[in-house]
Amino acid sequence: MGSSALLLAGSPGGPLDGALLGPLAIVLGLALWALAAARTGPWRKRLDWLAGFLFGAPLMSWVGYVTPPSVVWIGIGWGLYYLLAGVLLRRLLHHIGLPLAVGLSYTALESLRTVIPTPIGISWIRVGHALDELGPLRLAAAEVGVVGLGFLLAVFGGLVALVALRTCTPPATPGSRVRAREMGRPLVAQALASLGLLGLFLALGALRPELGLDAPDGAYRAGPRALLVQPGLPQERKRDLNAGRSVAELIDQQLDMTLAGLLAEDDAGRPVDLVAWGESMLPLNLIHPSLEDAIEAAAQLEWPTWDRYLQGITESADAPGRLVAVSLRDEASLIGSLRAGRFLDPRGEFAQRWAARPGDLERATARLAEANFASGSLLYTEEHGVVRRVNGVAVWGAAGERIGSGWKWHLVPGAEGLVGLEEYAWARAWAKQLMPYVPDFRAATEPGLVELPVGPAGEVVLASIAVCFDNGFEDLFLESALAGADFVLLASNEAWYVESHEFDQMIALSRLWAVESGRAIVRATNSGISAQVGPRGELREKLVVDGRDRAVGGVLAVDVIVPREGTGPAPYASRRGLAEFLAVLLPWLLLALFELLHGRREVARAR
Repeated sequence: MGSSALLLAGSPGGPLDGALLGPLAIVLGLALWALAAARTGPWRKRLDWLAGFLFGAPLMSWVGYVTPPSVVWIGIGWGLYYLLAGVLLRRLLHHIGLPLAVGLSYTALESLRTVIPTPIGISWIRVGHALDELGPLRLAAAEVGVVGLGFLLAVFGGLVALVALRTCTPPATPGSRVRAREMGRPLVAQALASLGLLGLFLALGALRPELGLDAPDGAYRAGPRALLVQPGLPQERKRDLNAGRSVAELIDQQLDMTLAGLLAEDDAGRPVDLVAWGESMLPLNLIHPSLEDAIEAAAQLEWPTWDRYLQGITESADAPGRLVAVSLRDEASLIGSLRAGRFLDPRGEFAQRWAARPGDLERATARLAEANFASGSLLYTEEHGVVRRVNGVAVWGAAGERIGSGWKWHLVPGAEGLVGLEEYAWARAWAKQLMPYVPDFRAATEPGLVELPVGPAGEVVLASIAVCFDNGFEDLFLESALAGADFVLLASNEAWYVESHEFDQMIALSRLWAVESGRAIVRATNSGISAQVGPRGELREKLVVDGRDRAVGGVLAVDVIVPREGTGPAPYASRRGLAEFLAVLLPWLLLALFELLHGRREVARAR
């Protein structure tokens, strides 16, 4: 329990989260885990599982705001990974010493749950994320990734455990469960090796180029100016989108905030290139060009008739064409109204307030018409003759035409996908009993890249699209950098989780993914935390209203940091696959080799 408590306290959002206290708590927590897991006994595996449950369930407790039973299942799964790590540790420690054994075994469990797809695996907070505020070590993630940072902390946890065993336990006697003097090389040698590893990581971090804004030899520069609009609405309000005037009020509120933000930027002489709204903040059913092309080609399509929006689509031969025409018309009408500064409720408080300031309204509307506009929305796509919807982000250019889109890579289990079960009628019927729709979204398989024209000269900046749950996975951010993206635009909705530590975890994840990819991440959220994370993982700007960064409304203008020509992705972007492969398999390969050469050695073996 002490190990789990310390690991929780040092994790992002924990009471000891910070540049130094957080990593220190993590190291001590890992030391306690090593001391416990290195022992044998009839209850050992059950205790290993319990330690994982007591860490994983509270770490992910914010899930309980949506589905409380999921917290229990997550804890059970986390415990199974811990059980496996304990087995590996007890088999390895006599061959290679406690520090290295702890580093390899704990890193293996974290990497294993990362590479196994959700919902069996879960790529979320790892111990390496505790270094998100410790710049000198955080920067080493550009070379070794979060997996490397976690390995470093685990090695020092093992070293602390070894020091405790060597100094606080009597000499080993026959039958003792932990033979402190059989744990590898001399203490001094293992301490020097651990310190050498720390020095190497610090040196790797120092190799990262300076941000160098406006410096001729800098790797990055200030790019497009973006206005992030955060309405600050609670999730209960979001659920009412289809009730009465709810949609109009929501859009008018965001338009009001957008116009006010653009007016302030215009007063300061800073033209805005991109206005960004959060996840699904534009309640439209958009048609992706792939579906439009398929219908124009009279292709035979498979329509999910259980989708409420598509019900009746097969009633006549021209129904698909009419659906596309209506959707495109609605899109053009709404986007045209927004860009013209027209409120959907002309008698509402927002419209009346701006009507009293015609000069300001005209000026703010002119700035909006000159900017690109991005918002989360649903899109319908076609792939291999099957029509599916996606949770995406669409981007419109200054002329009001849609210039691109992208959608979510990683679907939320149970809410956006049923792991393939949505193809079966019984599963769809079961899902509709729990929610007003069938979770049958399609996941993206490649980065959604959008060319943003910026400034009077029309310079093109390449943005990659990410949506909410994507923030928990590094693959999208690394693949985006490798595909040539200049930055990642993340539209997110964290209002589900009220004001929990999930907000802090999302920021910590973003900071390390930015370092690993070498690309800035711009977060436009519904209720917080809206921010820009620079390519060195620095939290450059964050929306704070009255001292709060979550469950608040406001706008944040940022100069998006983009790479200069010739600045490629961080090295780890192309190393990730090899790093995770080694983290999972190397400990088992070493164990097999050692036991082949030296035979199996038990922790509790007497002399």
